[in-house]
Amino acid sequence: MSPLLETIQFWDGKAVNLSFHLERMNRSVLELSGIALSIDLENILTCPSDMVTGKVKCRVIYDPEIRSVTFEPYLPRLIRTIKLVRDDAISYNYKFIDRACFEKLKKGIFQDDILIVRHGLLTDVSYANIILWDGFHWKTPANPLLAGTKRRQLIESGFLLEAEIPPSELHMFKELRIINAMLDPLDHPAIDISGIIQ
Repeated sequence: MSPLLETIQFWDGKAVNLSFHLERMNRSVLELSGIALSIDLENILTCPSDMVTGKVKCRVIYDPEIRSVTFEPYLPRLIRTIKLVRDDAISYNYKFIDRACFEKLKKGIFQDDILIVRHGLLTDVSYANIILWDGFHWKTPANPLLAGTKRRQLIESGFLLEAEIPPSELHMFKELRIINAMLDPLDHPAIDISGIIQ
């Protein structure tokens, strides 16, 4: 089985949303290999003593076993412009290390990132889920390429609503933001809808 990656945020030395990450890891390994993952992440993941202040990125590479755990300072990417790209065949249901499908779509793109349209509906940017503000509610595509842990937490808390959003409805929204394990809804600056190139 191809190695998988889990990116976990540590804040002031403590893992954020660890139960959501563990659930995804267990489900991914079981579905891909038929093996039940039985790892006590809480005891394995210990933030280095020189990284116990602020936000830190932990990368766990695994298959049925943990292959490596690394910690690094979090350096956010700044996305201002996005290019819509269409690909009905793309599949990224599991968080594999291999991201060739995204690199292929980004080839020749001069904007900061891409927003992938699959079967006529918005999905994700290349490394994060998206949320859109319509003036009343935050909405997120109902069928993302990868159902992120932050996305799931925000849906379960009632903050986010799922919706099928075709590109033709982008004008109905005031702003777009990106979310992932390292980014809460307001962490990244809002991306103006006019910055999305169709």
